[in-house]
Amino acid sequence: MKQLTMTGNLLKGLALAAVLAGCQQEDVVTQSPSPGVTANDNHAKIAFTPQLLKEDANQLEYFGDYDVNRGKLKKLTNNDEGYYTEYQYSGQTIVAQRRKISTNSLSYQVTYQLDGSGRCVESLSTETNKTLKYEYSQTGRLTKIYNKAAPNERMEFTYESNALTLLKTISFFNQANAATKEISYGYMVQGGTGMENKYPVNPTALGITSRFLPLFGAFQAQLPTYESTKMLPWNGAAYPTYSLTYAFNANGFPKTITANSSMGGVPLVTNRTYTTPGL
Repeated sequence: MKQLTMTGNLLKGLALAAVLAGCQQEDVVTQSPSPGVTANDNHAKIAFTPQLLKEDANQLEYFGDYDVNRGKLKKLTNNDEGYYTEYQYSGQTIVAQRRKISTNSLSYQVTYQLDGSGRCVESLSTETNKTLKYEYSQTGRLTKIYNKAAPNERMEFTYESNALTLLKTISFFNQANAATKEISYGYMVQGGTGMENKYPVNPTALGITSRFLPLFGAFQAQLPTYESTKMLPWNGAAYPTYSLTYAFNANGFPKTITANSSMGGVPLVTNRTYTTPGL
C-alpha cells in the first residue's frame, strides 16, 4: 500500500498471496474471500504457499528451491525511488543493505538479530546509528520498540481485546517521553464479520527494509477497513482518516486496495501481484 502514515524518528531508515488465474470477477468488500489455493493429483490435494511479487512500485524476489535460504526474501526493488535492498542470512542474523540503483552504492544497512523463535529482538541501522530493542507479549505480539540508548523514544503497540490478533494502535513517543503521533486501525465490515487477511505484511511504520520480513509476529488477522493518523498533541484540527476497500482475486487474496480519505482528494490505490504456482 502506498504509505498512508508517516514514520517517526524512532524508525527512520528501517524500514508485511494468491494465484493469478486470468481475469476474475472482483469481490466487493462485504464478501468473504474464497478458500485457499490447492491443486489435485491422483492421490492428494497439495496446498501452495503463494508469495507477494509486487506491491505497487515495490518488487520482491525470493531465494530459489536449491538455495539454503529457499523461499526467504532476497531482494526488494523500488524503481520509483531508485533504490533496492538485498537481504543476507546467517544463523540468527539478517543484514539488509539498501543501495542506489544507478550506482550500486550503499545508502545504509540494517542488521536484525533474532531470537530462537525467529523474532527480531534487536536491530541496528547505519542510517540513524540507533540500536532498537523489540519486546513481545507472552502470546508473541509485538508490544514495544525502543531506542536502546534513549528508552523513552519508542513505539507502543496495542491490540483489540479478543482472540484474534488485530492491531489497534501504534503510539509514538520522543526522548522527552512526550507522545508525538498515534496511528489507529479498525476492522468492522458493514453487515458482516471481518475479512480474513490471507497475506499480512508489517505496518508501514516499521520502515521499508522491515515491511516484508516476517520477523515481528502477527499484527492483523483481518484486513483493516479503517486507518487514521493523528499528530500529538492534538490541536483539534482535522486529520486524515482513510476507509479501506478491497478487490480479491479468485483465491481470496487482495489484489487491489483502495483508500478513500475523509479529507477528500483522489483515492489511493494499491495493486498487488502474487506468484502463480506451477500445476
